[in-house]
Amino acid sequence: MKRIVLTFIVCLIAATAVGQRFDGAIFVGINLGQIDGDNSGKYTHFGMHGAVQTSFALGKNVESPWRMIVEIGVTEKGANKANTTIKTNLLYVEVPIMASYSFLDGKLRLGAGVAPAILAKAKVTDAKMDDPEAAKAYRRMDWLPLCAEVSYFFGGHWGVNFRFNASMVSIMDNPSKGTYRIFRANKGAFNNYISFNVGFRF
Repeated sequence: MKRIVLTFIVCLIAATAVGQRFDGAIFVGINLGQIDGDNSGKYTHFGMHGAVQTSFALGKNVESPWRMIVEIGVTEKGANKANTTIKTNLLYVEVPIMASYSFLDGKLRLGAGVAPAILAKAKVTDAKMDDPEAAKAYRRMDWLPLCAEVSYFFGGHWGVNFRFNASMVSIMDNPSKGTYRIFRANKGAFNNYISFNVGFRF
């Protein structure tokens, strides 16, 4: 956690040091998630999302539509496994790093990048009973989630945000289930969620 906060601060300092104009924003919203590989395949897990982010221009032109977005936030992922009473709740500290491009005088923004995350808490229940052994199977780091988002700001400050996030490396310590999403015959367990947020840019 300390390293994530330090990385966020270093990015702010670096942007200031090279004379870049950066902005900040706060987002809060909800996630609808699933865990790919558990044979459910439905976005039935409800979670909360909250984040603070900054962005700064890529290149010397501070008015460039190309910007780098760095964010730190807390997000709830997981799954409600279909046709069972098994529920998985995963709380992560997430650090999305994205390149973005703005349209319509900065009101519409498209972004894509990676969002590494540290698992802060894992809870698995079956028929509302805790299963601590099942919770231990989840890895401390979700190393390589890819993310993409669309944001629209009204009047320059208030805005809405839609984000898609999907892990590329298995989030569970179970080699028999696979490691990488790209090998479909060697599937593991992968976070997958869509997020709807309201934000304020200042």
